[in-house]
Amino acid sequence: MSTKKKIFTGLAICVAIGLAGTVMMGMASPGGGGMGGRSGAGGNAESEQASRKTIVEISTAQIGSIHVTGSYVGSVEPGQQVTVYPKASGEVVTANFSVGDTVEAGDVLFALDSTSLQLDIAQQQANLSSKQASAQLQLEQAQNNLDNYNGNIEDGYNQTLVTAENNVVKMEVALQLANVNLRSARNDYNNAKDEDAEDSVLDSLRDIRVQREIAVEQAQVNLEQAEQALELAKKQVSEQTQTTEYSVKSAELSNNFTADNLSIQKLQKTLADYTVTAPISGVIEQKNLDVYDMASTQSVAYVISNKEAALVSFQVSEAALAYIQMGDRVTVEKDNRTCSGAVTEIASMASSNGLYIIKTTMENTPFELRSNSTVKVLADTQKVENEMLIPIDSVYYDNGTPYVYVFESNTAKKVEIETGITDDENVHVVSGLSLSDEIIVTWSASLYDGAEVYLPGTVPQEPAPDGSELTEDSTQNEANESNADEPETNGQSIMEKTEESGEEASQGEAEEEAA
Repeated sequence: MSTKKKIFTGLAICVAIGLAGTVMMGMASPGGGGMGGRSGAGGNAESEQASRKTIVEISTAQIGSIHVTGSYVGSVEPGQQVTVYPKASGEVVTANFSVGDTVEAGDVLFALDSTSLQLDIAQQQANLSSKQASAQLQLEQAQNNLDNYNGNIEDGYNQTLVTAENNVVKMEVALQLANVNLRSARNDYNNAKDEDAEDSVLDSLRDIRVQREIAVEQAQVNLEQAEQALELAKKQVSEQTQTTEYSVKSAELSNNFTADNLSIQKLQKTLADYTVTAPISGVIEQKNLDVYDMASTQSVAYVISNKEAALVSFQVSEAALAYIQMGDRVTVEKDNRTCSGAVTEIASMASSNGLYIIKTTMENTPFELRSNSTVKVLADTQKVENEMLIPIDSVYYDNGTPYVYVFESNTAKKVEIETGITDDENVHVVSGLSLSDEIIVTWSASLYDGAEVYLPGTVPQEPAPDGSELTEDSTQNEANESNADEPETNGQSIMEKTEESGEEASQGEAEEEAA
């Protein structure tokens, strides 16, 4: 082939490729495009298809939720882990269970030799019993003395008090007699004086009267002394009573052994520490004691983990953190098996790597989650609840701007919207639509702003060119075939132009050979 033939052939091929690229670009982007929806209809469609009747289906926005799930690497932690230390030091006489065994709260893990401590407790208890018996005896004796003393007083057996009381009575009688004698002497003297008795008689009666006055005075003094003696006796009896009562109280105080009881209780508590039980139910993770070992309060004896409430921790970015809340459900995958849990802890500060730690409590896991193993965590990284949603296939894009077609009186109205997150089926509409808007969900190349559209069953029947009536089905089929034929027509134009270019190149090659 000559140089001119090659040039003609090359030009023909270039022209064909260029035309094909132009047609494909027109097909791919009739009105702009973007991810998540369909491309819009081009401007040519408005003029070419203005006379077509397009049948569409409509729907309204719904209130619903969209959850976008993210995948994270999680680490399994025991929901509760307890490190058991001995509370006393001593030789181990019992060491139960092995690593991997399941224990219940209260099960005996190990016991220490407590022989010496038990002897000390028994000795102190014996001493206390002896003290209590002695003190009780003293109390009973003091109480008996008090009862006897009070009884003697009531029965008149207190000699000092009785003598003093009798003496008072005696002095009262003597005073009364002296007063009687004095009154008699005075009467005798007054009678004799009235009768003008001799002076000797009056003098004698006067002397008797004076003697009896002195006797009354003496009896009065004797009575006062007797009464004072009685008061002194009563005081002595009261003091003696108080002394006896004090003896009783002293015996009662001696019968208080609080300090001894506290000492024994302390030893008994120490004895209880010699037997160590499991504080929680779970699995033995570590066991560091065996029989005949010497236990120390500074050394770990057992480690128990509660596997029934395992925790799974994972880390998220600050952006994802905004969508995670306490109580959110997450899914954990391990070896093609899944279980679920709830978020129970959210870090308020980022770790050194800039991520935030989330902890999830797993519930009733159907399989074992081993501590420190890794799992796959599926958690919501974006979500909307109770918001307006529309089908994702109803959304078009024009240079990145989302819009939909709204059905209004058999007219397609282009409405730009603001969208949020999406899933495989729906788009969250932030603004631009209301729940009453009727959104066109049928894609058609005949759609454009202001296009004439009809709902199924509402297309008006028009006469065909041959005089017959066009039905709704024939109108729909015509529209569908027209939409489907457009790319094929463009493709045919490419082939025709390619063949014409090839023919021109062959013709030029033949003319060159003839020359």
